[in-house]
Amino acid sequence: MASARIHEAIALEVNKDYNLDELLLRIGTVAPDSWRSASPEVKDKYLSHFWNFRIKKGEAYDYKEFYLKYFHQLQNPVYFGYLIHLMADQYWKTYIDPLYKINQNGKIGYRLKDGSFCIDHNRFRHNEGIKLQKQLASVYQLGALPHSLLDLPNFHFAIDELNLNGLWGTLNYINTNLMPSETKENLQIYDLNDIIKKIHLASDFIKQELKSLEQYRMNLSETLKIAINIDFLNYFEDAHDFADCLDELLKKGYFVTFLTSKPITLKRSLMTFLEAKKLHYHYLCFSGIEDYLNEYHFDVLIDNNLRNITNATKEEIKTMYLGSSTFHWQDVAPYLETLDKQNNVLKRKIV
Repeated sequence: MASARIHEAIALEVNKDYNLDELLLRIGTVAPDSWRSASPEVKDKYLSHFWNFRIKKGEAYDYKEFYLKYFHQLQNPVYFGYLIHLMADQYWKTYIDPLYKINQNGKIGYRLKDGSFCIDHNRFRHNEGIKLQKQLASVYQLGALPHSLLDLPNFHFAIDELNLNGLWGTLNYINTNLMPSETKENLQIYDLNDIIKKIHLASDFIKQELKSLEQYRMNLSETLKIAINIDFLNYFEDAHDFADCLDELLKKGYFVTFLTSKPITLKRSLMTFLEAKKLHYHYLCFSGIEDYLNEYHFDVLIDNNLRNITNATKEEIKTMYLGSSTFHWQDVAPYLETLDKQNNVLKRKIV
C-alpha cells in the first residue's frame, strides 16, 4: 500500500482542484494509518480502513461507505484527506504494488530496477521505502507536521472507526524519520520520477472516483431508502424468511441499511455472522437511530421498538412496526409498494 509521503503527495495533487488547507489535508490523509501508534487494545486497521468484510479475497477498502457516512464533513480537509487515503490505498494495492512485489519460483520478493529478483531480507523494502519517502518529501516540500492539538486551533476530527490516540505518534514518526533529504540515496527498487508519474495517475483516478461517488449519492436521492433496526428483530430464530425478504428488497432496487447500537468494535464479528446467515444488505451502521435517519434522509424505518417508531413518525419518516419476531416478504411488500407510488417519498433529496 502507499506510504505516508506518497499519501501526502497524492492528496496535494488532488487538492489542486479543491484548494483546501494543505496542512489539515496532510494530517487527514495520514490519519488512517495512526492505528499503528495506538495502544494495543484499540489497534484495528480493519476499522480505520473501512474494510469490507464481505469480500474474502484481496483487500477491499469501502471508501464508498466512508463517503456516504461522512459526506457532510467533507468540506473539512481532515475528513477529505482521510477519504483520499482510502481511495489511494485501494488504487496502490490494485495497480502499483503488483509491479514490484512478485512471486518467482514460489518465493515472494521484489523486482529491482536492474531486472534482478530480491527476497526481502532484513527489511530491505522498508529501508528502500524510507529513502523514497525522504526524496518525495523534498520534491513536494513536505515539512514538519504539528506535534499536538495546541498547534491546531482549527482542528476538528471525530471518526468512529479510528481512535485518535495514535495520531500524534504517527505525526511524530513522520517528523522524525521522513523529513526531506538533501542527498538522493540510490534506490534499487523504485525510480523517483516513475513514482511521481504513478502519484499523478493515482490522483487522476481519485478525482474521477470522487465524481462517481457524487453521482452515486445523487442517484440514492431517487431510491427508497430503508433502515432496519436489527437490535430488535429476532432474525436469529427465523433467518431464512428474513434472508428471503432482504433479497426481495434488494432485487426491487431499494437501499437497505442495518442499524445497530452495538459497539463498532464488533463490526467484523457481526458482519461475519450476518454473512453466515445470508442476510444481504448495503450498509451496517453503528449509530444513534434518530440522528442517522434524519441526517441521511431515510424514507422508511422498520422496527419493533415503539419509541423509535414514534420518534421517526414525528420526523415524517414512514415506519413499519413489526410486533412479531418474524420477518416475511408478504408482510412488507404491500406497504413498500404503496410507498413506491408516492412521489413525495421517492423525491426526497439528500442535502
